[in-house]
Amino acid sequence: MLRQGCIQEDEPNKFNEFMEDVKTCYAGKRKDDFWRAVQDSSISLITTEESAESSVSPTLAQEFLSGRKREEETPKQSETPEQAEATADDLFGMIE
Repeated sequence: MLRQGCIQEDEPNKFNEFMEDVKTCYAGKRKDDFWRAVQDSSISLITTEESAESSVSPTLAQEFLSGRKREEETPKQSETPEQAEATADDLFGMIE
């Protein structure tokens, strides 16, 4: 829902930034099951093929899900209390 809305509203960069934050907060951390659910569902960055406003190539979107670290990726941040409270199912439902 969020992903499709960002494509329709020409806001792919907002979604892509959100997904980068999700990966930073959850991949390999306490709620890694959420990140694995994202990977299993192939919910990735919005690419240039989906939106002219995007700067993400299809290859980069695949790398994003595969777990390979991008050079420009920011360091991982600590989980906020609000993030710790959310369940993997709650979070997954928000981005589908």
